[in-house]
Parts: sequence; C-alpha cells; structure tokens
Amino acid sequence: DHSFGHVLMMLVVDTILYQVAAWYIEKVFPGTLGLPQPWYFPLLKSFWFPTAPQAIAESSNEGNVEQSQNEKLECFESAPTHLRASVKLRQ
Repeated sequence: DHSFGHVLMMLVVDTILYQVAAWYIEKVFPGTLGLPQPWYFPLLKSFWFPTAPQAIAESSNEGNVEQSQNEKLECFESAPTHLRASVKLRQ
C-alpha cells in the first residue's frame, strides 16, 4: 500500500541522493576546465577543514596560490606584464 505521502518522501530522498551523486561525480570528473579530486576526497581532512586562503598566500613564495598549490594545474596563464589592469580586486 503506497500513500501519497510515501511517494513524496521517496521523491525527496531521490532528489537528495541524485544531488549528492551529481556533486561527487562533478568533483571527481570535472571536465576540461577543472582539477579532478581523488575518488576518496570526502575522506581527506583537507576537504572538511580547508586552510584559510590568507594563510596560504602568506606561506607562498610566489604569491600565486592557484598555481603554487596545484601541481596538476594545466590551464594556467600568467598575467600579461605589458597591459595595465582595468579592474583590481582586493580581499
């Protein structure tokens, strides 16, 4: 015997299940413009307790956190030195 409430509850459970599955697959297989995480990334301490971006920037010699912390980063382009920045962001 299936009631309407039971159907709605399963709809909510399926929605949550598929959302978690899509999030995990997107992290492990990000496509061409992303860094793939290892399959066990939810088990890593660094996933649950990330380091603060300010602390990483201060410890980096180059000042370029994105490139220095990710040795697998292939789609990185250095900032052009011959152009003037029209927009600058500060933290």
